[in-house]
Amino acid sequence: MGENPSIAMARRLLGEGQAAKAVQTLRSALRRAPQDADLNYNAAGILLESGKPAEAEFFAERAVSLLPTRGLFHGLLGEVLSHLGRFPQAEKAFRKAIALDAKLYSARQNLASIRVMAFDYEEAERLLREAASLRPERAEAPINLANVLVETGRSAEARQVAEACVAQHPHNPMAAACLANLLNYAAGVGRSEVAAAHARFGAIVTRGSAVLPPPSNVRDLHRKLRVAFVSADFKEHSVAYFIEPVLRHLPRDRVEVVAFSRVIKPDTMTARLKAACDEWVDVKDATDAEVAARIRAAGIDVAVELSGLTQGNSLAAFAMKPAPVQLSYLGYPNTAGLAAIRGRLVDSITDPSGEPALVSGEETYRLDPVFLCYRSSAQIRGEIWPPVAPAREAGPLTFASFNVVSKINEPVGDVWAKVLHAEPDSRLLLKARSLSSPVVRDRLFGWFKDRGIEAGRIEMLAYVPTHADHLALYRRVDVGLDPFPYAGTTTTCEALSMGVPVVTLRGKAHAGRVGASILSCVGLADLVADSTDRYVEIASALVRDRNRLAILRGSLRETLAASPLGDGPAIGERMERAIRSAWSGWCASRA
Repeated sequence: MGENPSIAMARRLLGEGQAAKAVQTLRSALRRAPQDADLNYNAAGILLESGKPAEAEFFAERAVSLLPTRGLFHGLLGEVLSHLGRFPQAEKAFRKAIALDAKLYSARQNLASIRVMAFDYEEAERLLREAASLRPERAEAPINLANVLVETGRSAEARQVAEACVAQHPHNPMAAACLANLLNYAAGVGRSEVAAAHARFGAIVTRGSAVLPPPSNVRDLHRKLRVAFVSADFKEHSVAYFIEPVLRHLPRDRVEVVAFSRVIKPDTMTARLKAACDEWVDVKDATDAEVAARIRAAGIDVAVELSGLTQGNSLAAFAMKPAPVQLSYLGYPNTAGLAAIRGRLVDSITDPSGEPALVSGEETYRLDPVFLCYRSSAQIRGEIWPPVAPAREAGPLTFASFNVVSKINEPVGDVWAKVLHAEPDSRLLLKARSLSSPVVRDRLFGWFKDRGIEAGRIEMLAYVPTHADHLALYRRVDVGLDPFPYAGTTTTCEALSMGVPVVTLRGKAHAGRVGASILSCVGLADLVADSTDRYVEIASALVRDRNRLAILRGSLRETLAASPLGDGPAIGERMERAIRSAWSGWCASRA
């Protein structure tokens, strides 16, 4: 028996972008046959795809009640409940689906996502490996598996999985993005290899995108410009701490600031960022084509993409060239790989002059002396920072890293173990959300044990209730240790704001040079090492110099605030000059 005609019509309408008519078609059919399990299942699926999970729940529940032995129906109910944020119920539905149908792919994928949120990486990995073996022709499971592996500090394994996925799915943009992103974390990867991976991703996205007609913006070098910032991270997120001063301080006599927000769940930080803009456009439910069309319709002169290859990015929209000048900034430490994005906003330490472009024709616009300006969450909210602790006068000292585990690879473990051996009375404090997982903690303890460091010298913390509690943990820290080749950004600024100096290794690419940029800006260039041996020497010398630690403890917060890193009006002026430079290039090009 063939497919129900109403379902076939609804699917066709949905494919044509007529979701409302698709839903109407199925509702009409359901009035005639409300007990048809397949009709209810498809109605739920189309409503979910249309962004209406609350309405989808009724039909998903009814499909399950009508045919409770159908694993696929339980799987869809789990998806609906996940979209509604009811994860315990969703997990129960996914487990029921798999129990009824051992060959279900999506239920395993979705259950793995829930287990990741619970920091149960072991079960998530097992589920994703099972899913990948069930449907080797699909890319989602190996992509998610690679992300689980890197999140648990297994970047080399993650890279192997991602490379195999790209080899099997050479035209899949998500697979290409996964590999390109992972290479930022992998030790020993050359700059050209990383650039090639990003260019591969950019080419795939560009091939799949229709380009809008040439823009009609007036080519006037000196007129007021409409500048758009596009992000899914206008919320309580590290990007917010650096973009807020830019949005607030771009000179309004020369620039109009428009935010295109793809934030799924706005929060109080979203409201504060919105207040810093001239216009705010909510595009969380828009397709990439719709985002591009709205940027064009808004008459944007310069569009700045803030996410790069991270989740929620708008690169497919930028590939359609909705604005005459398109730049990338802040949220991703590398090129986006798209020819349509013609420039990156950086500085001379993260991206020294003379280096070849990462993508052909891509320009670097330098916001020297530093491409960042930092305002903590407390500053943005108008709250009081946690007080800086007094310097420790006696007793063993504590090194620390509050960076995500994905940045802690085996070469980092080698160097940090050498630091601890050089200072046998010292301790190491690690804090990251994935340290909630006993498997991840045991793996890291194992690393240090293999390097001769007993477990009693390592402390691991996973979670504290508030950002203020997080900052207050620095009261226990004497010296921060930066990972490599992907250095910290927010973590380094937070440490400095709490009076804690940080030792960093100057890397071979932007991701590994941000620490050097930040420390140089606050007068701590001597804490930037050019070799791992020198890194160990600097860290050891610093903890032995208690007088210097005491001085830094009492002065770093003020030094940071008084430096270009804390100067909001200055970042606004530097940003406007860089944007104006990019704009003048377009005006002169006649492209």
